[in-house]
Amino acid sequence: MLTEIGAQKMQNYFKANPPNSEKERQRVLAAFLEHYANPEAMEEEITLPGWTNDLLSSLSDLYDEDVNTIISRGDVKVIEPAL
Repeated sequence: MLTEIGAQKMQNYFKANPPNSEKERQRVLAAFLEHYANPEAMEEEITLPGWTNDLLSSLSDLYDEDVNTIISRGDVKVIEPAL
């Protein structure tokens, strides 16, 4: 997902500055993605016969409901991406 230059720079950065935690590693990765993302690798358009925007919207809503149900259980730790 990174350009070749970005991947090399990130590898060098991690060699010189090993992260102290997973959270720190994710922050550094996010920063490199922000600056060196390969736009062509970030999103791919896929056409699926019969999959309309309405169907995708309905499936997304159902997914969100399922995630909220899982979160509301209280006995599951939900890991969300850092923004």
